[in-house]
Parts: sequence; structure tokens; C-alpha cells
Amino acid sequence: TQAARVLASRVGRVGAAVLLRGSSVCFLVGLALASSPRVLLPFYWLRAWTATSPSALTESVLNDYAPAKHVRGLLRYYNYH
Repeated sequence: TQAARVLASRVGRVGAAVLLRGSSVCFLVGLALASSPRVLLPFYWLRAWTATSPSALTESVLNDYAPAKHVRGLLRYYNYH
């Protein structure tokens, strides 16, 4: 997403992916500990966004180290399945 790109421009692609995945885990813990239904929906949305937004960043880092075009296709397949 656009916010993930902005974060990646400030801290790097790997740093942004780690921060977003870590945030996703924190929001997941928050979901488990939430007692009010009013808190659940924002935590769910934030967790879903932080869990899915670094996928393009992760793919671009993996593609930097993939040696051939057919291997990149395999990386994309395993990233989405």
C-alpha cells in the first residue's frame, strides 16, 4: 500500500516489512485481550492492514536475490499460497 511505501522510503524495505509484521502481531494480541466489541473492529482492521501491506515489499526483496526469471515465478507462487 502507499503507507507501506512511505514507511519503506524512511526505514528501508526490510525494516518496514519487519515493523509492519511486528505491528500485526501486536494487534493480534490486542484482539485476544480486547474486552469491548467497540475495540475489536479497529484492532481487526489494523491487524488486517499491517498483515497484508508488507507483502509487496517482501516480494521485491526476494526478487532482488532471485537468480532467474523462472525462479521469481516460483517465489511469487509460494508467497501467495
